[in-house]
Amino acid sequence: MNNKIFDPSRILASNALCKDYEFKVYVSSDGAESTISFLRNSSFQQTVKALRLSTKESLHIGYGWASLYLQRFVCDDVLQTLDTLYQLLAMLPFKEETPINFEGLPEQFKILIPLMKQWSISDDNDRSEKLGKVSSKTLSRLVQVVTPNFDKINQYLDSFEKRPLSESAILLGSLAECAVEAQLLLKARE
Repeated sequence: MNNKIFDPSRILASNALCKDYEFKVYVSSDGAESTISFLRNSSFQQTVKALRLSTKESLHIGYGWASLYLQRFVCDDVLQTLDTLYQLLAMLPFKEETPINFEGLPEQFKILIPLMKQWSISDDNDRSEKLGKVSSKTLSRLVQVVTPNFDKINQYLDSFEKRPLSESAILLGSLAECAVEAQLLLKARE
């Protein structure tokens, strides 16, 4: 059996499931029945088999994402494999995201909730990429709404002292960071 990894937690699935795929299959460590039943779906299995993975190639999947590691050098073969991967992506389940809890957020910041939902991006690269794709007008609006609140935001975040920040406080801080970066980007565009 070839070694293919389906989930980063790397718990070997049952022999029957490995036999269905004709290679080793790894599933989530919690052994979630939904993961196992999903992998037993015959349409999904056929799509995975259509990838024709070699012993040095692997497929990693999760809820709504997939990473394919290939060692192929023929362009048409790679393109065909990518077409199959797109079919596979359409079959992947998405994990239900839990709604953000804004209950503890002070009333003065509730007006910022729509911006927090859109711009509270903690990853520096993701934030920079998103900011770089929008117009200067959009950046200006973000800056105009958020920057007058900087002092209040800092006071609120400082009020946590050594206690962990709430989810909404983390998002508020991320929004402030985003507004600062938007300011810098606007200056660079001048």
